[in-house]
Amino acid sequence: MAINPEVFIYPADRKFLKKLKAVPGFSTLIKAFKKVWNEQNFKIELLSSKLQVNEKQLPEYYRMLTDICQKLGIDVPELYIESNPYPDSYTIGDKEPMIVLTTGLIEALPTELIPTVLAHECGHIVCGHVLYTTIAYLVIKKGIISSISSLLSTPLEIGFYYWMKASEYSADKAAAVIDGTGDKVADMCIYLAGYSKSFPFKPDRTAFIKQAEDYDEEFSDSKTGKAFEQLNLKRKDHPLCAVRAKLCYETASDESFKWLCRYVEEEAKGITEHDHIPVPCIPEELAERSYDEVVSELKEAGFTNITGRMIIPGDSPEKERRTVAVKIGGCRDYDAGDLFDKKESCVISYLAGVADIGLSEGKDLITVPHGSSYYVGTEQKKAEEELKGLGFENITFKPQKRRKKTQKVEPGTTVSITIGGLDKFRKNTRFEKDADVVIEVVSTEKE
Repeated sequence: MAINPEVFIYPADRKFLKKLKAVPGFSTLIKAFKKVWNEQNFKIELLSSKLQVNEKQLPEYYRMLTDICQKLGIDVPELYIESNPYPDSYTIGDKEPMIVLTTGLIEALPTELIPTVLAHECGHIVCGHVLYTTIAYLVIKKGIISSISSLLSTPLEIGFYYWMKASEYSADKAAAVIDGTGDKVADMCIYLAGYSKSFPFKPDRTAFIKQAEDYDEEFSDSKTGKAFEQLNLKRKDHPLCAVRAKLCYETASDESFKWLCRYVEEEAKGITEHDHIPVPCIPEELAERSYDEVVSELKEAGFTNITGRMIIPGDSPEKERRTVAVKIGGCRDYDAGDLFDKKESCVISYLAGVADIGLSEGKDLITVPHGSSYYVGTEQKKAEEELKGLGFENITFKPQKRRKKTQKVEPGTTVSITIGGLDKFRKNTRFEKDADVVIEVVSTEKE
C-alpha cells in the first residue's frame, strides 16, 4: 500500500495545483488528452529506442529502484536510459508510469546520487503528479501532441509551469525521506548546477546553500525580483538549483522530518499504528464540515484527544453545527500531511446547534457586546483591554505589514479580531472563556 502522499506534498504544490485546476479550460484539456493519449504506444516507443533497465541489464540500477519502491509502497515502474547529453530525468505515463534517465545525467552525477534521482522520480508517482507532468511534457515542452495544442491557453500554460516548479519540491522531499537526509538532494543540485565529477575536490554544500541565501537577499528587492521572475522563471519547469537545495536542506533539518522518516519506515514494514500521524487535510477543508464529520475524520486519522469548543451565535443556532476552526497541538496554521503526536489535543471550535443550547448551561461563557467589525480601526491597547475586561485570557497579537494602500494607518491599529477561530461574529455571540483571541494589528514594518 502506497504511503499517504500528503506527507510529502509541499504547500506550494497543493496551492498551484488548485489554481491550475481552476483555470478555464483545464478539465477540457485533461479530457482531450485522455482521448488521444495511448500509454501502450509510448511504451512501445521506449522499448524500441531506449535502453531498458531490468534484472539483467544494469541490475545495479534496477535494485536501486526496487528498494525505493518497496519503501514507498508502489509498484516498480519500468526504467529506461535515453541517449541524450543533457542531464535530465522524467517520469511519464498515467496508469503505468515509466521513468527515463538520460546518459547526460548518469555521466554528470556520481553513482551514489543515482538512487536520489530515482527516489525523486518515484516521489512524483507517489504524489500523483504523473498525469499532469505527462501532459506538460508532451503538449507544452515537446509539442508532440499537436492535435490538442489549440486547447492550451496562455493562462493554462503559465499555470502548468508554476505548478511544475512547485511539484519538484514535493518529489525532492520524498527523495530526502528515502535518503534519511537532505544532503544528497542538495549534492544532486550542486552537480546539476555545474559541478563535475572530474573536479579534484568534493563539493561544498554549505557554500552552495549560502548562494541561495544571497539569491534570496537579492530577490527580496520587489522590483528586481518581479523583473527576474517575468524574464526568467515564468516558463521554467524546474526550480533554481540553489534555491531547491536550500529548501530541501532546511526541510530535512526540522525536527518533524525525523518523525516523517520514521513514519515512512514503519509503513514500509507494515506497521500502521504510529506515534506521529498526518493531519488528513488542510484547516480550511476541516472548517467546511459539520462538527460530527470532523470528529469522525480526526478519529479515523488516529487522533485520540479530541474536544469541542462551543460558539453560540448572536442571532440563532446553527442547524448543521458547522466547524469554524480546528487547533491541533496548539497550532491552527498547519498543512495536510503535517505530523503530530496522536495524543496531541485537537480542539474543534464549532457553531452550536439547537440541541447544543441546553448543553451550554453551566459552561463559563462570555457574551461579546459588539460584532467583529466594531474593533476594526481601534487601537490595539483599547481592543485588548476591552476583551480582557470581558474575561478572555488567551489573547495574542498577529502583525500585518503595512502595504502602500494602508501606509497612512497608524501602527498598532486593529485590522481584525478572531475569537475561537471565528473572524466574523455578531454582537451577543457567546464564546467559551478559554477561546483563543487573535488581534491582528498594523505593524511598524513595511513590505
